[in-house]
Formats: sequence, C-alpha cells, structure tokens
Amino acid sequence: MSTPPLETPRLLLQPLTLDDVPQVQELFPQWDIVCHLNRIVPWPYPPDGALTFFRDVALPAVARGDEWIWTIRLKLDSARVIGRINLRRSDDENRGFWIGPPWQGQGFMSEAADAVTDFWFDTLRFPVLRVSKAVANAASRRLSEKQGMRVIAVVEREYVSGRLPAEIWEITAGEWRARKIQAARALLAPHFDRTPLLRADSLSTAGRDVYLKNETVLPTGSFKVRGAIYALSVNVARHTIGEVVAASTGNHGAAVAYAGRLLGVRARIFVPDDPNPVKAARIREEGATLVKAGVDLSAAIDAAREYVTRTGAFFLDDAAHPDVPVGPGTIGAEILDELPAVSAVYVPMGDTALIRGVASALKLHRPSIKVVGAVAAEAPAYYLSWRAAEVIETATANTIADGLAVRRPLAPNVAAIRELVDEVVMVTEQEMLDAMMLLESRERIVAEPAGAAATAALLKQPDRSGAVVALVTGRNRRSASL
Repeated sequence: MSTPPLETPRLLLQPLTLDDVPQVQELFPQWDIVCHLNRIVPWPYPPDGALTFFRDVALPAVARGDEWIWTIRLKLDSARVIGRINLRRSDDENRGFWIGPPWQGQGFMSEAADAVTDFWFDTLRFPVLRVSKAVANAASRRLSEKQGMRVIAVVEREYVSGRLPAEIWEITAGEWRARKIQAARALLAPHFDRTPLLRADSLSTAGRDVYLKNETVLPTGSFKVRGAIYALSVNVARHTIGEVVAASTGNHGAAVAYAGRLLGVRARIFVPDDPNPVKAARIREEGATLVKAGVDLSAAIDAAREYVTRTGAFFLDDAAHPDVPVGPGTIGAEILDELPAVSAVYVPMGDTALIRGVASALKLHRPSIKVVGAVAAEAPAYYLSWRAAEVIETATANTIADGLAVRRPLAPNVAAIRELVDEVVMVTEQEMLDAMMLLESRERIVAEPAGAAATAALLKQPDRSGAVVALVTGRNRRSASL
C-alpha cells in the first residue's frame, strides 16, 4: 500500500517526495535532532545528505512497500516541513521520527505518532508495533509511555552520539484498540448512558444464563450512534468537515444524520431506492438530505463515492472507515463491566463494523470468549467469505433484515473477522421473525429483523452453556416485518 496523506487536529502528514529535499537538508543537520538517531546517519551531515538518503534509501524502500514515510507540517503553515515520521517492516524498529527544535515540547510528535500508529494497526493490520530508543532520549520515551507502550528488552545500540543503552518498546494491536475504546467511552458518555444488560428468563435454561444487551434504547433506535458520533467527532477534530456523507440501508444513515446535527455538520445520506420508511423518516427528521440511489446498498455506496469524489465531502463509510468500529467496541467494554464471566456473545454481522469492534474489546480481555456472528441466510456473502477466507460476493441480498443486506464484502473486513469471530450462524427469515416475536412478547423488547438476528442464532444453539449475551441492535422495523 502506498503512503497516504494523514491529518491530525494541528498537523498535515504528507508523503515524502524529492521536492522535500531542500527543506530537510536545511533543518535536519542539528545535534539535538541527530544525536539519538541510528549511527548510519552520517555526521557531520554532508551537503547532499538529504538527496542521497531520499533518492537511494528512503524512496526505494517506499516503492518496495517496506516503508511509509511522511513529512510533518503545521496546518497553519503547510508549506514548511517541521519534521519527519516513518513506519517500516522490521522485527524491533517499526517507527522512527524527528522534529525541529522550534516545534519540540508542544505535543506535535504525539499527534503525528498517534496518526501513523492508527495507520499501522487499522490499515496495514500489523499485529504489533515495536520501537527502539536510547534510554537517554527522555522525550521519546515519554511519548511511548503516553501511548501505552511497554519495555520488553534492554539492549545496547550504536547512535550518532555513540554506543548507548537502549530499550525496545512494544504495543499490540489489541492493546492499542483497547486504549481507543476507552477514549471512545469517555467521548460518548455525555451523549447517552450505558445500555441495559438484562437477564432473559425466556431464553435461559439450566446451565445457561442468557442476557440481552439492549441497544434499541439509544438515540435513533440502534447501536449505530456509537460509531457515528465517535468517528465524526474525532474527524471533526482533525480537519474541517463541511458535509458528511454516508451510504446506508437506514440505521447508519440515521446515526450519521444525528451525529451531524449534534456536531453542526451537514449530512447527506444515500439509501437504496426502496428504503425502510421508518429509517428514511428518521434520517429526514434529523435534518439530513436523503438521496435514493440504486437497487441495494452496494449501489448506494457507489453513488455516495461518486458524490464524494466530485465534491470533496467527508465519507463516513460504515464498512471501511477505521474509526467506526471503535464506537461499537464500547458495547464489548460495557458487557465486560457488568458480566466479566461472559463465555459467549452473539452479534449481528452486516458490514462487520459492529462485530469487529465488539470482538476486539472482548478478545483483549479474554481470548477464550466466543464471538458468534449472525448472518441472514438470504444475504450470506460475509458467511461465505468468512468460511472460505476470501471475498465471495453474491448477486443479491434480498432479506427482510436490511441491516444485514450486504452482498459485496471488503477484503480487510474478511481478514478481520477470520481473526476475531469464532463461529458464524446463518438465520432464516422465519427464524428472525420468530425471534422478534419472542423478544416482544416475553422480554418486552421491540426489535427489527437485523436487531433480532443474534437472538435467532442463539436459539439455534441450545447446547451453548455458561453466561451468554445476545445483542439486540435496532428497533426500526418496517410495519410489514411482522
């Protein structure tokens, strides 16, 4: 993958090019910058040092896919290079950086390091990040501590300033995501309370205690506000957003519209030609522009992408944006708070943002917790892809569970669910309807078909024992669903 531009609240990270040579050559040769860098940096620094390094080392490594390198710039002065940060394939040196003395001590490198670490784990999907740094480099060590990294080894390394004691710091993908989930909980707390986790007598049996995590009580009637509010909030902090765009069968669209209104951002939501009228009404009630575009969700996504390409609006893609799963990851954290002995969690599996977030939180706490995905039998693309370990598209996704109506899986999501999801259960239309009736008549919870899919999957596995949770994720059903 090529190096993409990245943004933080105050910085622009631009992919390195030869055009950056003059500024780097002027800024870099300072003892405060180079003293704790690897001994391969020549010192005194030659007049053609930057050109030689860029041309012969850095850019060829980028071209091979071995490194990703950015220059660091202030948004308020984007023409000026103030530093550099990079990622690389290596056993114990995955990230390096430097910043000019006038900009040190102001938190800029923390912002840049957080952005590229997100890219390392969420986009490149490496399992661990390791960095080596001189023990004497106090500022760099503080940054690693702030990021939640830990020392795993003490060694000696050759630096420009000589042979010095060094530490190898490490953080795993799970640990990094757990920190983000905790930050998301703090961000979301002012907007809504923890959702109920209720024991379901109608589903519990001897040796099995079943609990329902009721997400239908959230604003807009589904769990989707968790991802929408979190993702839009952190991106508004990174850069100006004039308009947010989403493609949805309804619940994600309503959640993005709600988040947009909350944060003062215009929202435009693309939906299939025949959307769920309850969900369409919610989108309009939140003040968003509703655009009907195509026969199904895939067609709506295509139309949204075309609009974003043409206008430059911000696309909050439920399936692909790396910030979205962090929000629903808070569901897993809430379950663990109240039911630490949970043995299995059943989760509806549509575009997979929900199950990826929840499973990440659960597996970090205890890898033995079983995560079971529920897929509509009439929309089996992600089930087929999960089973085959490769993307398998389907021609249609004609299910009453519009929240599960996916026919075009994404390869990174397939890889993620292969890692995180233990089982996937396909449920029929009638099984979802039966689960909806049970939830309403016995547990007093109104659910839409996708919202009841996890309960339907649980009902198909009566031998599951222990403390078991089924997510009830939405209530916005068509009047004809029952």
